Amino acid sequence: MAPVKCKYCGKPIDREKEQFVKVSNRYAHPACYERQQKMSTIEKSENEPHRQTLDFIAEHFPGDINYALIQRQLKKYTNEMGLTPGGIYKSLVYYYEVLGNSTDVGNGGIGIVPYIYNEAKNFYQVEHNANKNNANLKVTNTPDTIEYHESKFQPKKRKLFTFLEEEV
Repeated sequence: MAPVKCKYCGKPIDREKEQFVKVSNRYAHPACYERQQKMSTIEKSENEPHRQTLDFIAEHFPGDINYALIQRQLKKYTNEMGLTPGGIYKSLVYYYEVLGNSTDVGNGGIGIVPYIYNEAKNFYQVEHNANKNNANLKVTNTPDTIEYHESKFQPKKRKLFTFLEEEV
């Protein structure tokens, strides 16, 4: 049998050699399935603004994720520090996808967010301004043919090698 991709993490599963869980005509690693089940048990009404962030964490963070810790961090960042849910999500995307940092060092939480929030905000503002400025530019087509004109100027021919006694 050909390997299939996990519904949650996207990594291949060899159904003959590995354990798997069948989820709505797709397959998943048992750990990925359990992680998704834990996340779905968290109350939706409380986490609706953070749904995008929680989905990102479920897809990208390996191993055990401490959802209670993440809930406390999200609540602290939004209520006490004034960070927005969208800003938290974009900070994580910036840190892990744009900068290419490893998700292994997160220790099951998102403690990096306050440290990179302003840097990520500046990155996205510059990107937005560049897209806005470039939207007004018109691309002109270059001609298909290029014309060459021969010059009438003929340079004076010189000897390639001269000795000190000879005149140049």
